[in-house]
Amino acid sequence: MPRPVRRGRLRVVRGAPPEGSSPSHGAPLWTAAMSLVLPGLGQFLQGRRRTGAVHLLGAVAIYAIAAMRRWPSTLTIGVLLAFTLWSAVDAARAERLARRASLRLV
Repeated sequence: MPRPVRRGRLRVVRGAPPEGSSPSHGAPLWTAAMSLVLPGLGQFLQGRRRTGAVHLLGAVAIYAIAAMRRWPSTLTIGVLLAFTLWSAVDAARAERLARRASLRLV
């Protein structure tokens, strides 16, 4: 079994199987778009369940804070927008990394 290599926050394994057998399901723009619709959805589609759950729960927490305040402020909307964009960038980055021929997300 190949030894995992750490690159940033993603773990990758060298010697990936040929393309077409990877668990990811689309182009980086597609997974980013899915995470823009619902933070964490792009990660779930890639098979990264734990990361997807963290992104989804983070968005739910921000929505809950906004609901408790009974009126969304500019700060709350800005935080939600920044969190959603971060989720989309993470999904696109991971998809682009997974598409490299010699790397596979674990």
